[in-house]
Amino acid sequence: MLPHTGDKEAALPSGETLTVAMPNYNHAPFLPEAIEAVVKQSRPPDEFIILDDCSTDDSLSIIKQYAAKHPYIRLIQNPENVGVIKSLDLLCRAIRGRYVCFPAADDFLLPGYFEKAMNAARSNPDAGVIFGYFSVVDAGGKEICTIEPTRLKDTAFLSPREFLLDYLEAESAQMSLSGATVYRTDALRAVGCFRSELESWADTFAIRAIGLRHGAVYIAHKSLAWRRLPQSFSSSVEDRPERAFRYVREAARLMRSEEFRPYFPSDHVDRWERGYLAIARKWAVNRLAAYAKHGTQLADELRMDGGTSGPLAGWLLRQTIKVQSRLLDAIRKTTKSS
Repeated sequence: MLPHTGDKEAALPSGETLTVAMPNYNHAPFLPEAIEAVVKQSRPPDEFIILDDCSTDDSLSIIKQYAAKHPYIRLIQNPENVGVIKSLDLLCRAIRGRYVCFPAADDFLLPGYFEKAMNAARSNPDAGVIFGYFSVVDAGGKEICTIEPTRLKDTAFLSPREFLLDYLEAESAQMSLSGATVYRTDALRAVGCFRSELESWADTFAIRAIGLRHGAVYIAHKSLAWRRLPQSFSSSVEDRPERAFRYVREAARLMRSEEFRPYFPSDHVDRWERGYLAIARKWAVNRLAAYAKHGTQLADELRMDGGTSGPLAGWLLRQTIKVQSRLLDAIRKTTKSS
C-alpha cells in the first residue's frame, strides 16, 4: 500500500523555495516543540511535510492540529511501519522545494537558522549543502555539550577541496552535523538520497558526497538542539556496534565505487575507514565489558538459587553469551582486515 497523502499541494512560489521534511514515529512527547521550532522560524518554510510512520501514540492528532493552523503543513501517513530510512526515501520523493531540511521529530531547530541558511543559498547557488553546528541536549532539553567543527570558525563557502581538507580531514571519522543541514534537493537526489544499506549513516554519507561534488556553506550559527535519547535511531549504534562495522564497510565500498570514486580520494577513504572501525571496536569492547558484567551477575544468580529462578535467567545468560560471541567475531574480522 502507498502512503496516504494529505490534499494540501498548492503551488510553491518561485525562487529559492524551502521544504522541511520531518519523519515521525511515536514522538508525541517531543512533536509540539519540534513543529513549533519550524513554524516560528523568522524565515518559515514554503512547504512542511510531516510523514508519520504508523505511530501508535498521539502523534497523528498533534500533527493534524498544527496542519489545521498552518496551510503549508502537509501530512503523509504510512499504512504500515517501514522504519526511518524508508520513510526518508518516501519524503525525498515528495519534496517540491529547491532546498530541503530533515529535522528529526525529537529534536528542535533553533531560531534564525532558516533565514541564515537561505541567505547563504542565495549567495552561493552552487553549494550542495548548507550546515551549522548544534547543541546536544537531554530529554528535558537541557544542554549537555556543543558539537562544532574544529577548524571552521566563520560563515564561508567551502570548495570541494576545502570541504575535504578543512572539514572532513580535520574531524573524527564519525563526525556528523547532519541534523543541522539544508540540502539542495537536486544534489541530494543525484547521490541517491538516503541509502538504506548505510542505516544511520545514510544522511552523513549523502552530505559528504554532495560536499565533495558541489562544495558547501558552513554557517557559524548554533542551528539545532539534538536530543540524546537511548532509544533514538542514531544512538542505537553505540549499543549495537556490529551495525557500525556493517555500514562502515558498505560506505567504504560506495566511496570506492565507480560512481563516487571521482569525489572521494582513495587515501582519504582508507584513513576514514580505519578511523571509524577503530571507534566501532572501542564501542564493541565497551559493550563486551557490559555484557560480561551482566553475564557474571546472571551466573551468580543461577548458582545462588540452585536454578530455582527458572528458565528465564538461564535463557538470558545464553543470549548474553551469544551477543558476546558475535561482538568478538566482529572485532576479530575488522582487526584482521584493517
